[in-house]
Amino acid sequence: MTKHLTALLMKFVALTAILYIALGVIMDTPITDILIMGLVLTVVSYILGDLMILPAAGNSIAVFSDIVLAAVLLWIMGNAMDNSAGAFVNALAVAFFLGIGEWFFHNYMQEKVLETRLKDPEHT
Repeated sequence: MTKHLTALLMKFVALTAILYIALGVIMDTPITDILIMGLVLTVVSYILGDLMILPAAGNSIAVFSDIVLAAVLLWIMGNAMDNSAGAFVNALAVAFFLGIGEWFFHNYMQEKVLETRLKDPEHT
C-alpha cells in the first residue's frame, strides 16, 4: 500500500510540475486549474496506464496510451475550465511532454512497485 501511495505522490508532483511549466508559465493557466488537472490525470492514468496497461503491454504501449489519455483529458478539462488546454493542439503538446515523464515513471513502477509481476518469468 505504501508503495502505491509513494508512486501516486511522485506521479502527482511530476505531472503537476510539467503542467505548471507548460500551462501555467507559458500559457498563463490558473494554478487551481493546474492542480485539478494534475489530480485527475494522476488518478486516472495511474489506474488505467500504470496498473492495467503497463503490466500487460509494457512501457512503450503504456506511454502511448498515457499520451492519448492525457491529450483527451486535458482537452476536455481545458474546455470545461475555459483555459488554454482547451485547444487540442495545446493539450496534445502538453501530453507529449507528460509522456516523456511517464517513460521514466514506468521504469520506476516496474522496478519498485510492480516487482512481483516482474519476478514471474512467464510475464515479461
